[in-house]
Amino acid sequence: MTNVTYEDREFSHLRLLEGPRTLDGISVRGGELLDCAIVQVDDPDYPIRVIDSEITGTRLVNSAAIGVRFEDVTVTDCPTPADPVYLDGCLFRHVILRGRLGSWIFDEMPKTLPDYRRKAFAEAEKRFYADGEYALDITEAVFESASMFSLPGDLVRRDPETQLLVRKERLAGADLSMLPRSTQRWLKRVARSPFDSTVLVVGRDEPEFKESLAAHRQLIDLGIAED
Repeated sequence: MTNVTYEDREFSHLRLLEGPRTLDGISVRGGELLDCAIVQVDDPDYPIRVIDSEITGTRLVNSAAIGVRFEDVTVTDCPTPADPVYLDGCLFRHVILRGRLGSWIFDEMPKTLPDYRRKAFAEAEKRFYADGEYALDITEAVFESASMFSLPGDLVRRDPETQLLVRKERLAGADLSMLPRSTQRWLKRVARSPFDSTVLVVGRDEPEFKESLAAHRQLIDLGIAED
């Protein structure tokens, strides 16, 4: 599918489950994606790709992607009024997220997959990011929340005030006992990451933004994070 524009369309329960498939030059403006998913969990060569595309002002309701490669994609002002957008085991190159975006979760391939297959996808991720091209640009993104465990933090262009960088090497031997339990759990996940760095996002739209920002910026004082 190439060079198609959709304006104020409502898509419900769409599934793209087969590859290879390339969505190229797709523009979605307004409307809603309800319970839509792009999924492939069989091929670590990532046969489903979304490239040179954009989505703007579209409500993302209970939608997800698993095992998809995104390149040169821009997402602008796409709220998530219900569950977060889940992006499991996906690859990103030159993807720009900006405006109000609600909640997003970037995670590894689902644990329901066999270990050998998850390992193959993890190795593919390392090879993909080894070229050093930036993965995400979130400098103008306003999240309610965002978790970014499945991509290297050094390849994320970010706002240093609210999007901190944590390096695994700084966690070695660090005393985390004085930190909130939620922060401790997050840092333990960082320590298990296959990548050397992870971005910690403090959502500007989260209800207790100022308090959360102050708490997480303590990680800079402790030498665990950098702005």
